[in-house]
Amino acid sequence: MNPPASGQQPPINLPNGPSRTATLVAMLRLQWFIHVRWVMVGFAAAALIVERLTVAGAWRPTGLYVVVILVALVNVVWMITSRLLSARLQASPASDDKPHRVAQLFANAQVGVDLVLLTLILRYTGGVENPMFMFYVFHIAIGAFLVSTWQALLHCVWAIALFAVLGVGELRGWIAPHYPLLPSVVLPSLHLIPAFVAVAVLILASGVLGTFYLTQRVASRLEERERQLRQALAGLQASEAAIRRLQQRRSRFMQTAAHQLKSPLTGIQMLAGLIRDDIVKEAAVKGTAEKVVRRCQEGLATVTELLTLARLQDADPSRHDQAMADVVAVVREVCQRRDLQAKHAGLTLSCDAPAGEKLAARIDRMDLADCVDNLVENAIKYTPAGGKVCVTAGRRSPSRSTHAQPLPGREGDVIALSWPEGGPELAGEQVFVSVQDTGMGIDPKELTGKATLFDSFRRGVGALTAGIPGSGLGLSIVRMVIEQAGGRIEIATKPEEGSTFTIVFPAAAAATAGAARPATAPETAAEATWHSSKNERGST
Repeated sequence: MNPPASGQQPPINLPNGPSRTATLVAMLRLQWFIHVRWVMVGFAAAALIVERLTVAGAWRPTGLYVVVILVALVNVVWMITSRLLSARLQASPASDDKPHRVAQLFANAQVGVDLVLLTLILRYTGGVENPMFMFYVFHIAIGAFLVSTWQALLHCVWAIALFAVLGVGELRGWIAPHYPLLPSVVLPSLHLIPAFVAVAVLILASGVLGTFYLTQRVASRLEERERQLRQALAGLQASEAAIRRLQQRRSRFMQTAAHQLKSPLTGIQMLAGLIRDDIVKEAAVKGTAEKVVRRCQEGLATVTELLTLARLQDADPSRHDQAMADVVAVVREVCQRRDLQAKHAGLTLSCDAPAGEKLAARIDRMDLADCVDNLVENAIKYTPAGGKVCVTAGRRSPSRSTHAQPLPGREGDVIALSWPEGGPELAGEQVFVSVQDTGMGIDPKELTGKATLFDSFRRGVGALTAGIPGSGLGLSIVRMVIEQAGGRIEIATKPEEGSTFTIVFPAAAAATAGAARPATAPETAAEATWHSSKNERGST
């Protein structure tokens, strides 16, 4: 196949197979076999002409000239076939293996026919006495890199059989007459010595099989290296795609965060401008100032959740391996902090976490507090006045139900699911915190699929329709803690009936947890900041 005028080879759809197939396609594309064969034909023709002109009495049989011409004609056939097959490979998709199987068959045909033509050349140039029989090894070495192992082994057997038939045929007189290697030089008739014929066949067989073994080892190593490179490339491509997705998510996150913060700031700017320009009457200044305060609190709440999310993203997930949290203490603290907010909303907030019971979970205490607080805050926010919010902490074994049940007295089935969806159940004893409400419930479609309420800044349709304020970061924080701590969140919900969110973590020894963090231990600076920000939000 002639290269294009630009000097660049046209691209070939390489298969996703082993290196032999790719090498075969490359050799087919460049027509290496055909080029080498033309060189050999030219060299043989030149050698015959020079010998005829320079060596007196040199005579070669007509059969040798016929074989050389036959090699040229066969090469023309191979060249035409190669061009047709190359065009077919070019047009076929990389997933189509049929053209590549045809290319492999084409390579087998060339090697097999070349071995026959080489045997015919040896027949007219000394038979087993001609050292050119080592060209068998050359063909086996090339073929072993291109075709499968069993096909290369068949070529080995074919080469040995052809040479053995030639040697034994001349020894027995089946193939006659014998043509000497050098017609002008008198040499002993080695082809009539059985030991010489046997040794020659043995040497050829050893060379052919040894070359087959070595090339197979090299080819297998190359294939293993290529497999590793393909795996590494696939890993790099997957990492690149993951990084690209992460960059897109971060970009969307920053845009959404900026929008979430812009809204309260715009409201504050507008209200402050009204006060500054004396547009607001004196009697209404206090009410306007209260609106400014609420806007500030909304912005601070969003900033607090963004800082919590950033802290979780930068934290080492292995911190949970040795961490232990007193679940009862955390639940009671959160309920106490959210009690005033629940009363202002006209709700009943109950806490079923006996102070005398020690429940220790293998999770960072601050992360557990973030989870529980966000769930309780959501339950209060999305439950209408007169409703109930119940927070329960307890211990359970893996054999118990993996889904919380709706509040007593509620009729109808609930939609129950767990997250991560389809993930393994936790082994061993578990500690759970369940937050149950009688609010608006959640559409199950908003909890499954690619985009769920666990994504940052994503809020339910019901919440948006009802005009309930929020940042959409609460469940995203819960999800991140669940992922890092190796826990689960179980959800039972029914629209207009209520929801039950249950977070489950591996249990730890209560005594160890108590030693790690006494109930009366002073707060760290980080926890004090967290409590301060949560108190501000709870009093909104």
